[in-house]
Amino acid sequence: MKRILLLINAHNPPFSQFASMFEGLVDGASQFTLDVTDDRNALCDPSDYDAVALYIASGELTRDQEKGITGYVRNGGGLLAVHTANAGLAQYADYIEMIGTEFIGHDPLGDFDVEVDPAFDDILPRMSRSFRVQDECYNMDIKTEAPLRWFQHGIWKLERQPLGYLRDYGKGRVFYTALGHDNRTFVHADFQDQLIKGLRYVCGMTDGSPVRIGLVGYGPLFGMGRHHSEQIAATRGFELGAVCDRDPARLEAAREEQGEDVPMFEDA
Repeated sequence: MKRILLLINAHNPPFSQFASMFEGLVDGASQFTLDVTDDRNALCDPSDYDAVALYIASGELTRDQEKGITGYVRNGGGLLAVHTANAGLAQYADYIEMIGTEFIGHDPLGDFDVEVDPAFDDILPRMSRSFRVQDECYNMDIKTEAPLRWFQHGIWKLERQPLGYLRDYGKGRVFYTALGHDNRTFVHADFQDQLIKGLRYVCGMTDGSPVRIGLVGYGPLFGMGRHHSEQIAATRGFELGAVCDRDPARLEAAREEQGEDVPMFEDA
């Protein structure tokens, strides 16, 4: 089990709502334990944790708090930063450079589409390629010379706005998403999915053995047998485990297309 520390601004909305959602999310994943605090002194030495999650905004950081969190990530700790974690804290140069960006503004809250780059499927596997949210589409300035690997963009006024990235910071990993204004986004399944996968990423967790899937029926119509097997092969973490069909001719077709290594059965 990975130990996670969540730091929020205060125990009132939207911070308390985020904490409640996040607690249920990580508990349901059965891979993490979570502590929640609004005491920024917890940043002075978070070395007991595998990752720190930040849903904070503005306020003050002491020098010990700033040195604590930046040193922690630089030495290999994971950091999951959400929405306003880059807002109102630009005076703390080391902190904001670690985050990588600074919030500079947004248009009014509205509905927009989010696009996720499939090139990141190896490290953020099986995320939705697109989804729609009601949120703030952030504008941000880049505050680091290190490369930011943008994994998602929002479509706002017909333009693509960068809204999420990964970066390395010393030996540590940083995941940032600009989504997360309030409960309308907190309850969104795709937002929750990226938080869990981002958390796994910054903790250095990888998928275990692939999920083996059996095809029952290798249908000839529209090439569905081949189509389904190709979709399995194209999905990271899945592999074709077996094919079952009562028609010997269809099993022979499956054997020709999938090879001798895939077990074939006439009776499930």
